Amino acid sequence: MRPPVIGCSGAIYGILLAYAVLFPNRLIYVWMIVPVKAKWFVVFMGGIEFLSELSGSAPGISHIAHLGGMLIGFLYLRGRGLTYRFELRFHDWRRARLRRRFESYMRRQEKKDDPDRWIN
Repeated sequence: MRPPVIGCSGAIYGILLAYAVLFPNRLIYVWMIVPVKAKWFVVFMGGIEFLSELSGSAPGISHIAHLGGMLIGFLYLRGRGLTYRFELRFHDWRRARLRRRFESYMRRQEKKDDPDRWIN
């Protein structure tokens, strides 16, 4: 059984993957000397983490948390449209509901038999 893990490195890997997805051709300078495109840098870092998890080296580091952070970063970026679609459907439903209420209100206004009703 593994001990509990404390840290934010999984979140950093998620942000790194999100950067590579949004800006794949931007350059990242490794050791401030070697320019590498962001997409290849993230593939390389993910590969290192995957191989480190398989080998079991460095028992004080949770490599699966790094890979999980990358997965969550990817799902967050790709799932963004999903919540937007639900929000859009909710606003369409609400707009249609308000339109029906307004039309029924206006139909009531057309009746001239009630002197207490007024039209804006």
